[in-house]
Amino acid sequence: MEHFHRLTEENESRLDLQRGLLLINAIVKTLESSYLNTSENVINKSRSKSNALRYNRKRIIEEFISSSYMNSGGLAELAKILYLSERQAHNVVKNLLGEDFKTLIVRQRINTANALIKTTNLTLDEISREVGYNSYSGFYMAYVRLMGISPEAVRDEIE
Repeated sequence: MEHFHRLTEENESRLDLQRGLLLINAIVKTLESSYLNTSENVINKSRSKSNALRYNRKRIIEEFISSSYMNSGGLAELAKILYLSERQAHNVVKNLLGEDFKTLIVRQRINTANALIKTTNLTLDEISREVGYNSYSGFYMAYVRLMGISPEAVRDEIE
């Protein structure tokens, strides 16, 4: 009988040990799940902040280009606004907007000039200076390169 009690006690000890291991495994899995959820939340919050930063930078760049395309401060001025070096600002502009800063400025100048050609009686020389070009020839070459037609031809189409 004593032998039977000893075997029963050993079995109960083993069962207690197995229950303990099962409980520990359940706790570990819960902690792992909680950790993974927390990690995912941190990653998602980080992505959300990153997306917000990208959106804000993109908006700042677009506003800067649309309001400062005539100024000569250019990329250096934008870099100061973004608290970046000029090289970093160049890379951010290219990554967010798909074109380099200079191309975006030229595009803004020519699009504005195109609107002025179509809606005002300003001479083409006046328009070229209005959108930030120092010479009509520079304006003319940029206009033809971007629009595929001369500013005179656009003006002639309207008249």
